[in-house]
Amino acid sequence: MKKFVILSLMLVSLMALFIPTTSAQMGDMGGMGMDTCFGLSETDCAVINSASENMMTVTSFGQTFTLNVQMSGVQSPDMPTDVSLQASGTGPVMMVMVEETMTPNFNLPMTATFNGTTADVSFHIVDGIVYLGMPGRTVGFAVENLGGMLGGMANMGGMGDLGGMGDLGGLGDLGGMGGMLGGLMSSLPIGEYIGYTRLPDADVNGMSLSPFYFNADISGLLQSPEISGMLSFIGPMLQGMGGDGEIEIPAETMAILEALPTLLESLVVQFDVTQYVGQDNFIHKLTFNANLNVDLSAIGAIMPEILEAMPTGVVSIVINFDVELSGINQPVTVTAPEGAEILTEEQLKEFFEQFGPLGGMIGQ
Repeated sequence: MKKFVILSLMLVSLMALFIPTTSAQMGDMGGMGMDTCFGLSETDCAVINSASENMMTVTSFGQTFTLNVQMSGVQSPDMPTDVSLQASGTGPVMMVMVEETMTPNFNLPMTATFNGTTADVSFHIVDGIVYLGMPGRTVGFAVENLGGMLGGMANMGGMGDLGGMGDLGGLGDLGGMGGMLGGLMSSLPIGEYIGYTRLPDADVNGMSLSPFYFNADISGLLQSPEISGMLSFIGPMLQGMGGDGEIEIPAETMAILEALPTLLESLVVQFDVTQYVGQDNFIHKLTFNANLNVDLSAIGAIMPEILEAMPTGVVSIVINFDVELSGINQPVTVTAPEGAEILTEEQLKEFFEQFGPLGGMIGQ
C-alpha cells in the first residue's frame, strides 16, 4: 500500500505541474531552417503562441484533472509486472513570490487507484514547503528538495551526466560542429513525424474553445534514415577529434554513441498535446497522451551501474492526462494541511528508502 501511495503521488505530481504553457515555436530552431510552427498557418501559429505567452501572466486558477497510466513488462522483485493507475482531483493554484522567485502554491487533494486499490491522497505546495498526504500521515519538506525527489532517477548511477557527455563542453568547443549540426537539422523530415493542427471549435463547459493539436513521433524521427546517417557521422567524427588530441572523448560517451542504433530499434516515443484556447486568449483545457516503449535491459547494458537501482525488461507505458482550468486570475485560497510532519533532507532520504529501490531512486 505504501509503495502504491508513493508511486501515485510521484506520477500525479509530475502531471499536476504540467501547466499548459507550451508554445508552437521551439526556441532557436528557426535558425536551423525548420518550420517552427510545424504546419500551422501563420495566423493560427500566432494565436497559439499568443495564448501560450498569455498563460505566463496568470496568477491564479482552479484545476480539475484526470490521469490514467498503464505500464507493463516491468521485471523487478519490488514492483508488479503490470501497473494500472488512475487519479483525479480538483484544487486551487496561485502564484506567490518566494525569495524573489514566482512559485506556484496549490492544494491538490485526489483519489488514486493503483492496481484496483483506492485511497485518498494529496499533493500540496505552500510557501516553499511540499506536502505529501497519505492515509494516516502527511509529511512535508522544503521545496528545493522537490527537484531531487523528481530528478533522482535521472541522477542515479551517474546517469545525470550521461556517462561524461557533459565533458564535451558547448558546441563552441567543437569548432564548426554547431554549424554542421544546424545544416543536418534543416535536412531532417520533421514534418513527417511532428505536426500541429487547428481543429474545429469545441464547446467545453459552455465555452467555445479552439483546440490546437500537436503530435510527435519522436522514435519515428530518431529511426529515420536521416538520423541514422547523422549518428553514423557523429561517432567517427568524435573519434577522429579524440585521436587528434583536439578534445578528450570519454569512453562512456563513445559506448553510448555506438549502442544508440541498437537502442533505437525497439524505442517507441509518441505523444500528442491538445490545447484549447478561449476567446479571452487563455488556455482553458489541455490533454496529453503518450505511448512509450523502452528496453531497460539495453540501457543497462550500456550503463550497468544503474541496473542495481532500476527494473529491467521491455517496458511499455501509456499515459492519458486531462486538465481543465477555471476561474483564471480570480481569487483563490491555498492552505497548508494541518498536522504535517516536516522532514529534514536526511529524514526525507530515509523516508523514501523504506520503500526499497523505487523509493531509493526518488530520494537521492
